Amino acid sequence: MSTYSEYGKDVVPPIPLFFDRVNEGRPPNSNSFLFQLPFEVLGVITRYLSESSLASLSLHLKLCRVNISEEFGIALPQALAHRGWPLCTLHLEIYWGFFDGPRGRTAPLCTSILHLCAPTLEKLVWTAVTDPREDLQSLVTEEPPRFVKLRELTLRRIKFLDHSTLKLLIFPQSESRLKALDVDAGNRSLVAQFLEGCGTIRSLETFVGDACCLAPDQPFTFLRNNAQLSKLRLPFPQTPAVLDEGILPILSQSFQELKSLSLTGEGTSISISALGLIGTLRGLQQLHLSAGFQAGWRHDWLIKHREMREYLKELRDLKKLAFSRDTYEGRWGFEEAYYSDRDPISEEIPEDLQGPDNVWKSKQIWERQHRQRILAEADDYIRVLPRLEWVYFGKIPMGVIDAENGQGRQAVVLSEDRDDGYTLLERMFGRETCDD
Repeated sequence: MSTYSEYGKDVVPPIPLFFDRVNEGRPPNSNSFLFQLPFEVLGVITRYLSESSLASLSLHLKLCRVNISEEFGIALPQALAHRGWPLCTLHLEIYWGFFDGPRGRTAPLCTSILHLCAPTLEKLVWTAVTDPREDLQSLVTEEPPRFVKLRELTLRRIKFLDHSTLKLLIFPQSESRLKALDVDAGNRSLVAQFLEGCGTIRSLETFVGDACCLAPDQPFTFLRNNAQLSKLRLPFPQTPAVLDEGILPILSQSFQELKSLSLTGEGTSISISALGLIGTLRGLQQLHLSAGFQAGWRHDWLIKHREMREYLKELRDLKKLAFSRDTYEGRWGFEEAYYSDRDPISEEIPEDLQGPDNVWKSKQIWERQHRQRILAEADDYIRVLPRLEWVYFGKIPMGVIDAENGQGRQAVVLSEDRDDGYTLLERMFGRETCDD
């Protein structure tokens, strides 16, 4: 008996995915009437729109965690080729499948997309998911793209072939319109060399960077050349030498416009020298400090709030203050496990939690005592920092209100549960997430 297997061999254009599938269930940010319709109805409508109309609708594109298993590029239909792809914002996160045979390159696809939208692109987030050792990116072709409108640029774990692509993204200093730069690159030494030699980017206001991208073995030329920054975030731990002798003296001497600062110290403390220099940054409006282990259950930064207040009290314009990965002495003195053990801090038990002891009640007692401890410390900060509006430490976000008895201001808890605050602090101090 012969076999016949022709069904499915004809190429049938795929039906477009509904918007909610593409957007991974997240609601749209647009207020457009189209996005107020049920997604099933929107899907039917878009099938009747012309290619040119669809292109004009697609001003913002997010390709998040896109898995490919073959090398390819894309091109616009001939009718649209002359106008390019008029994207305003692009989040580009494409990776080679973990289990898809020999490892290939995402570079052809990334390059083709960026060439199409370069002239109109205002915001680019370009990130790699897996180890990019064999996936060197380069945008250099016979007709290199010109990112003439680019204002915000984020590069995460991207490994570049050479400096040429960075020069295309970060224009010569006199031409650049870049306002925000977030760099955590795959080949840090190459990026560090580029930044050290790129001079002053006069338009730049925000810098978020991997410490290695600032070439700590160099005299921090990039920072010296860009003292006009108003927001600086260095999320990776810095050694005391780098903080005390490198970064902070430069900030203290030259950064007159700095309004927002986020730093992480390596080790289990932030030195008095560092705090003294931070205290000279009188224009700061928001400050975030962290130290010790930055992930997991272990918290080993035993923060000294009295010392902090003494050195930060001259920051009279400070509105937001955050400490993360901080810990406190427990009843038995094992501060690293303060949040995981949650043993009652003292023998004073709230009246509504008195009675036969059990594990659940013990944890509730600790939560109540911890909250009271943190609120008391926050009230002391409010007394010395007159413009403070928001505080975060002890894993508790707090606001500031006028006290009911008319006796000044006091801290109030803004969340029922403790929160590690990673996403909140990243957004507040300058780093985007894929969900933004």
